[in-house]
Amino acid sequence: MRFSLPSRPVRGAIVPALALVAIFALVAGCGTSDATPTAQGASSASGNIVVDAAWTRPMTASMAGLAIPAASPDSMGMSGMATPTGMSMLAASPAAMDMNTTDAVYFTIRNNGSAADQLLSASSAVASAVELHQSMLTNGISSMKSVSSVDVPAGGAVTFDPGNYHVMLIGLKRDLNVGDHFDLTLTFKQSGKVTVSVEVRPN
Repeated sequence: MRFSLPSRPVRGAIVPALALVAIFALVAGCGTSDATPTAQGASSASGNIVVDAAWTRPMTASMAGLAIPAASPDSMGMSGMATPTGMSMLAASPAAMDMNTTDAVYFTIRNNGSAADQLLSASSAVASAVELHQSMLTNGISSMKSVSSVDVPAGGAVTFDPGNYHVMLIGLKRDLNVGDHFDLTLTFKQSGKVTVSVEVRPN
């Protein structure tokens, strides 16, 4: 038995086929809209600002074994103690922070422009609050304080690492386990928002 195809395309069949192709293309394009802005562990940029390799250490959202006593930490000599995340106890007002659910994030900021910029704030869905902090060592005693902004010089870089600047996650909403990634958004005065993927690395 032989079948023959029509010599002319059937217009009514072509239109639905083209419509299906257009729909599939639209869905495929929309599928990337919620993706992490940059590959995990890679650099992220906005304007002249580039943020490299953001990372933190594992921390659980509830660590009952590390509860801070009700007495003043200063009276117990806790101002020089370090938590498992490597950060220092807050010498000024530790009561204002829930140390049981707190972690620190580190990275490097590079400014490729000819004008200085400032990091103004940070935010993340994994914590109830996010602050900019700086650790200091004075007379052998470690302490840290919150800062309102961090200057990023023109053509220069600022490193956020243990013992220096860091972004503090306060009131973790979930456990941070080795291998996890989560988004952290940094807001700069000149370059706007930069969202980076933070990697949870082993201690």
